[in-house]
Amino acid sequence: SNLGVSAQDQGDYRSAAAIFEQLALRFRTGGNLGGVASAMSCLGDVAAAQKDYILARTHYQQSLGLFRQLNDQAGAARVLADLGNLMRDCRDYEAARVLYLESLQESAAVGRRSSIARTLTAMAECAVCQGRYFRGLKLAGAAAAVWQTVGTEGESAEQDAIRKVLE
Repeated sequence: SNLGVSAQDQGDYRSAAAIFEQLALRFRTGGNLGGVASAMSCLGDVAAAQKDYILARTHYQQSLGLFRQLNDQAGAARVLADLGNLMRDCRDYEAARVLYLESLQESAAVGRRSSIARTLTAMAECAVCQGRYFRGLKLAGAAAAVWQTVGTEGESAEQDAIRKVLE
């Protein structure tokens, strides 16, 4: 999947989608539903990057269904946040809020602080999109506090997003 992510990062969405579709097929053939769920989520990311929101939603919903079938709350939380971001991008802020809250519940249930922080950051961005700047600052502050407890490197993209919200 690194090849797919690399292709997506370079804007080669056709190649990225082909790689993730091949992965999904291989995982499905091998009976690895977790792999299929992850590949479908990646296909959702590719579609979202191209602003094909209908296709992105379809892929994310398929991924979410598989993660739930597997009782993988961490995977479900990640996809719920992705769906929330998608709804935010479509300016359906209420749907985004509901999805973010569901993501927070799933993340909290499995103790995934980095997922909680990411979702709080997304909620802050959503609040700013709505012109609710004070709410965005409060959410960004909460996200920053959670990030302080994570203590891992490699989370700089999310921390940069928090700083961007605060600027």
